[in-house]
Amino acid sequence: MTLNLSEILLLLLIFQLLFVSAFLFTLQSNKKISNAILGLLFLFIALSLIDNFCIKTNVGYQHPNWVIWSSSFPLLYGPLLYAYTQSLLYRNFKTDWRLFMHLSPFLVLFIASYTNYIIQPGDVKLGILHAINSHHIEGSLYTVSAVAFIYFLLYVNKAFKIIRRYKAEALNNFSDPQQVNLNWLSSTLVFFILLFILSIVNNVLEASSQKAFYSITLILIILAMLLFINSVLFKALRRPEIFKGINSEDLQLQSKTKTAPVVDRSAGLTALASYMQTEKPYLNPDLTVEILARSVKMRPKELSLMINEDLGQNFFDHVNRYRVEEAKRLLADRHSNLTVLEVLYRVGFNSKSSFNVLFKKYTGLTPTEFRNQ
Repeated sequence: MTLNLSEILLLLLIFQLLFVSAFLFTLQSNKKISNAILGLLFLFIALSLIDNFCIKTNVGYQHPNWVIWSSSFPLLYGPLLYAYTQSLLYRNFKTDWRLFMHLSPFLVLFIASYTNYIIQPGDVKLGILHAINSHHIEGSLYTVSAVAFIYFLLYVNKAFKIIRRYKAEALNNFSDPQQVNLNWLSSTLVFFILLFILSIVNNVLEASSQKAFYSITLILIILAMLLFINSVLFKALRRPEIFKGINSEDLQLQSKTKTAPVVDRSAGLTALASYMQTEKPYLNPDLTVEILARSVKMRPKELSLMINEDLGQNFFDHVNRYRVEEAKRLLADRHSNLTVLEVLYRVGFNSKSSFNVLFKKYTGLTPTEFRNQ
């Protein structure tokens, strides 16, 4: 069997998907459920590509019972991405009956479509394969694809809503920019939206008069997937905490109240300011609202609301302003030999990019510009 470039790249992509899926299944972390869900997503994509590869080659004609079982898989991608987002950001996420309810449309369509195919006589199955490969596909199948895409978008939209809610709450709970910045997760969702759209466009091109563009778009899709899968693997090896899950033990997502508990605000503000100036808790890069509240003898919700309502800040900005002020003091010292990198770690930052962004946000200058002025 002679393979063309797109088929060779497709086999490489399948291998990559299976490898990364196995890696995520076996990765030791405190977020095994998140890793397993992402691994399942990659596994089902790989199985779908295997099915399509077999349909396009002699394997399907030689073993017609082994193919056309992945047509319902697109109904899995949205729920799995939604569940992955939930498992990362919800501290009490667990796989219960509600998760399986989200998967029920896939199960119903899978059983119905594959059963209907498998009971057909051999010559009918071969006729179906020939129709697929010659692009004589019923219009109803395009309707099914459109419905699957809308179904996918509904779940991705729900995932984006969770991310927005998390960011709003995280600013009142964390001081570490890494706990607030979820651009990588948002980018992952956007990537899958674009991939879904490109796949639909590619299927239309294959069945149209523009077949010359089919191979080009197919290769682009495969290369994009290869790049994405390798970036996932790179992040997992370089920054395993991404896949070990965000530490959301201090996150108060379940809290709906906006009413501040009864507390002596004046005394609380005085105690907070005194503690921040004398003990400098902001030097701890992992400082959370719960840790600080325990130190100033307040409840986390009391402290968070006090900072919001009386100081007009969120916890994230309040702590990082102290860090930037400390950095300004160190950078202004003409007798200090500390580099900018040493300064940022000393004042409680873990990332140079986060330090530069926040320093400029609060001062209007970069750290280097501030030192040289």
